[in-house]
Amino acid sequence: MNKPLLEVKRLYKHFKIDRHRIDVLRGIDLEVKQGDCIAIVGASGVGKSTFLHIIGTLERPSMGTVLYEGEDIFKLAAKDLARFRNQTIGFIFQFHYLLSEFNALENVMLAALIAGWDASKAKQEATSILSNLGLADKLRQRIGELSGGERQRVAVARALILRPKLILADEPTGNLDEETAKKTQNLLFKLNQKGLTMIVATHNLKWASSFPLCYELKGGRLHRIS
Repeated sequence: MNKPLLEVKRLYKHFKIDRHRIDVLRGIDLEVKQGDCIAIVGASGVGKSTFLHIIGTLERPSMGTVLYEGEDIFKLAAKDLARFRNQTIGFIFQFHYLLSEFNALENVMLAALIAGWDASKAKQEATSILSNLGLADKLRQRIGELSGGERQRVAVARALILRPKLILADEPTGNLDEETAKKTQNLLFKLNQKGLTMIVATHNLKWASSFPLCYELKGGRLHRIS
């Protein structure tokens, strides 16, 4: 039997501010299979971003285990963990964090160049992905010349270029108007239908309810909704 892509076991996270301890995650368990499409909902400040940051290896848990295909990733050395993150996980955020001094193509290529790809391969792959996302005529446009929806599609392309096993999206439509948000939602579902595993944190309960799997993060724990 194949191992789950991701297993989270008894995950805790707390922060200390002055002498006060704030418990954000209080013993989360989650199993993610290849091809799953999961929504995590919850009020602002409950820890959705913190949870994604931990399973995306951007933060370490206070306690607990995160396994990718059976491997405890936080036992990796820092250099190996960074390589794992770069090659395995794609991130999409509410704010695109694209580099305004570069055009759409260069922003997507950059992720591949950092990973060690040669420039010709990075350009070819970035061009292909952007074209598939409907941006073939926007490759040379600087980020400031693109609409909000176009910028978010560039961010999606950047997350996809290294062909990650898992996409983590943190409020990916939270900064978009209703029509553009709907288009982005449909795009993410299409990517999942092609086999891409996805975990999306959102405060949009209506959108979350359309996911095959939906959890609410409340009181530091995940509660299955659907």
